[in-house]
Amino acid sequence: MNLEEIFSELLNVGCCNRCSLRLLGDKYSNFENSEQSLIDLLPVTSEDQVRTKRVRRNPCCLCLGLLEDAFLYQIMGHSCWCDIQDYDSDSFRINLNTPANICIRDRAMHLYIKQKFPDFYELQNSKEIILNMHETFKIAFKAKLEKHCGKTYDVYSGIQLWVTVHHDDYEKEVEVMQFLDPQTYKRRKSLKFMKTFAKNAVKETLGKVDDHTFLKFVKIPPSIPSSSVKLVSVDLECLPLFVTGRYCKYSRLIKQVPWDYHVSSNTESTVLPKTESDTTDTYTDFDSVNCVRNIIFDGLRRVFRLDKEKMTFCASGRDEPNMRCLGSGRPFCVKIEIPRKHLPDELFRELEETINESPDVAVFDMQLTNKGCRGSFCAFWGIGHTADAGTDLPFVRQTFNLDYLVIRRSTI
Repeated sequence: MNLEEIFSELLNVGCCNRCSLRLLGDKYSNFENSEQSLIDLLPVTSEDQVRTKRVRRNPCCLCLGLLEDAFLYQIMGHSCWCDIQDYDSDSFRINLNTPANICIRDRAMHLYIKQKFPDFYELQNSKEIILNMHETFKIAFKAKLEKHCGKTYDVYSGIQLWVTVHHDDYEKEVEVMQFLDPQTYKRRKSLKFMKTFAKNAVKETLGKVDDHTFLKFVKIPPSIPSSSVKLVSVDLECLPLFVTGRYCKYSRLIKQVPWDYHVSSNTESTVLPKTESDTTDTYTDFDSVNCVRNIIFDGLRRVFRLDKEKMTFCASGRDEPNMRCLGSGRPFCVKIEIPRKHLPDELFRELEETINESPDVAVFDMQLTNKGCRGSFCAFWGIGHTADAGTDLPFVRQTFNLDYLVIRRSTI
C-alpha cells in the first residue's frame, strides 16, 4: 500500500491538505499544521508537492473550503467574540451547521477511494479511524480560537457558538436525493412546515442507500466546486444552569407558587426585604406574592445578582397551600436562563442562610447540577428455591441467558 500514490491522487481530484490527511487515516496528526504532518507521514513526498494545493485557486472538492484558513479568519472577524467576553466563563465550544451537500460529497469520495484503492479502503474502514469533518475542524482550529478569545475550548462548556454555513450549489446538489429515495422526499415535499432536503434526512438516506444505487446518480470523484462555503452567522448561546435543593414550608398561609396575580388580603408578607445594594426594578404584584418560589428567587437575586425574569421554578408533588411541608423537605429545581456569571460552590451556603431568614421557608442541600442528572434507578430482587446449595444456581444461569425477559412489579 503506497500512501504517496493515494495522496497524489487526492490532490489531483481537488482535495485540500487537511482533507487528504483526514482520508489517509492518521487521526492523531497535527491538523493545525497539515503541511508538516503530511511531510512527516509521507517521507518520500517533497515539500513542494505538499504545498501544491495552496497555490491552486479552486476550493476543496470535499470540504468546500470549510477546513481552509481563510474560512477561519471569517469566523474570527465576527462580532460574537466581543459578546463572549461578557460571560464569566473560562471555556467555550463551537458547533457547525454545514450544508447537506458536504455529506453527499464525502460519501462520493469514500466510494472513489474504495474503487481506486480497495485494499486501503478496507483497512481504514475496519479500523474506523477516519475523522469526520466537524471533528477535523475543531482539532485544526482549536488552538487559534483559544488564542483569539482568551478562553479554553471545552466540549462540556455552557458557552457555545453556532456557526451556520451555506454553499451556493447546495440546492442543485441535494436534488439527487429524490432519485436515491423517491418515496421519502415525495412525502417531505407535501409537508408544509418541513424542509425537504434537511441535513438529518440526507444523512439517513445516505446511511441506508447501497453503493450501486448511489453510483447510478452521483458522480465520483466529486466535481471541483466553483465557489467556497459562505459564513451566514455565528450565534452565541449560553446553556441554562440548574440549581437544585430541598425546602421545608412551616406556614399554612403561603403557597408553593403564585396562584393569582392579585395578592390575597389574608396573606402575610415575609418576602425578603430589599437592601440598599439592590438595584432591581420594582416588582409587579405577581412577583411580590409571598410564596416559596419568590422567597427562593429573592435569595438568588441577592446573593448572585440574578434576574428573576430569567428563572423558572419547579418542585415535586402538588401545591397544597393549607398544609405544611416538614421532615426531609420537598425537592425543587430552579432553571436559570442565560447565566452570565459563574455560581461558585462556596456561596451556596450563604444562599441558604439568606433564604432561611424567612420564618416560613427553610432550604438546604442547594447545589448546581446537570440537566441529565434526573434519572431514576430501580433494583429488583427475587427469591428462588433449589435443591442445590451451591452458589452457581441453574436458574440464575438460565435467567441471564434469556434474550427476552419481562419483569412485572406491583406497588403494595
